[in-house]
Order: sequence, then C-alpha cells, then structure tokens
Amino acid sequence: MDNTFDQEDATSYIQFLFEPQNAGDPKGNGGDVDVFSCPPCMPPAAPVVSVVDNACPVPGRFNIDTPCGPGTHIEWSIDGGLTFSPTPPAYDNVNAMSVKTVCVDDAEGCQSIPFEVTTNPTGSCPPCPTPNCFGISIQQN
Repeated sequence: MDNTFDQEDATSYIQFLFEPQNAGDPKGNGGDVDVFSCPPCMPPAAPVVSVVDNACPVPGRFNIDTPCGPGTHIEWSIDGGLTFSPTPPAYDNVNAMSVKTVCVDDAEGCQSIPFEVTTNPTGSCPPCPTPNCFGISIQQN
C-alpha cells in the first residue's frame, strides 16, 4: 500500500491561496497561505429497512435488511427527517406512518441519504368473537 502524500493529494483536499507579499515584485516571490476548506465527511451508505405490516393478531414491525456498516449506527425519524433518534419507533397498528432511517458516522457525525418506508396498517384488531379466536382453543369443563 502506498502511503506517500504528494502535491496532487494535497491540492485535491485543501485549497491554497497564494498572494504576493509585494505587488511590485515581478517574480511574485513569497506569499501568504490561507486554508479555505477541508473535505467534508464521506457519508456512509444508507440502511435498507422494510416493513412487515400487521395482520391481526400479530403486530407490525420494521426489519433492518441492510444494517449500517462498522463505525456507524442507525437513526430513525417519524417527523419527515426533522429529528432523528437511535431508538426505533413503535409500529402503529391503526395509523399509517412514514419512517426515515439514516446511518450516522460515529467519528465525524455525517449522515447517509435517508431511506424511507411507509406502513400500511390493517387497523386495530376486533374483539375476539369466539372461544377459538386467533387459533387459541379454549375449553370449558
């Protein structure tokens, strides 16, 4: 592996402005160096999340199909991406919801592009009408 650092590497990461110390100097010798910017954090890849919608009596859930890579963690948003939390949201069995996820770089803090899923809940489960409701057999003696 080549660990050398040359001028091409430097100019691809840092911009320098050279100003002549003396405008009357025909050779333009000398100069001040100002550093303008460094490259931003490289965003991690986005997580891939899927939804398993509820089917009474089983509640819905979110599956992380492609997790965040090493040195990153997943965060969730239920407000359109205004705020994110490392805690996954609870699936709402009644109301549809849009959930955004991002991977966040632990060292630099930059985020991936958001990945969005939308739930399609079937609604709340009706009360159990029979003794054999939801596959549970109840016998009375």
